[in-house]
Amino acid sequence: MPDTQQEATVLAKYIGAKEIVPGLLPRYNEALGRLSLQLDSKEGLLMQRLLRHPFLLPLVDGGLALVQPQHTIRKRLLLMSALMETETDYAGLFLTKDNIAFAGIQFLYRGGMAVLKGLIGACLLKCLRWS
Repeated sequence: MPDTQQEATVLAKYIGAKEIVPGLLPRYNEALGRLSLQLDSKEGLLMQRLLRHPFLLPLVDGGLALVQPQHTIRKRLLLMSALMETETDYAGLFLTKDNIAFAGIQFLYRGGMAVLKGLIGACLLKCLRWS
């Protein structure tokens, strides 16, 4: 099974953390135990791939969002996001920015990229039978 400390670090960095706050990792482990978000063998193999190749995480996350939104890896990602949202060091990641120039264009670009990543990720998951 994957190392939860490495997993927490990779997930936090994917969400946008530059550094990991010391209290975040124990809280993540405690929350995993309380919510019983254990990975089965197939999910564990997918998580190991993601830990070895973190650049695949956006694609796999997008693919799972389209194919299996209730997947345990997505639940763990949402758990990490919720934990980070409660830390003052990460507050800037979750607050809206005022006066964004070209907000409509930026919205379309980011939305298009998210759909593209999701489609590529869904193909990866299905073609390579990762999920």
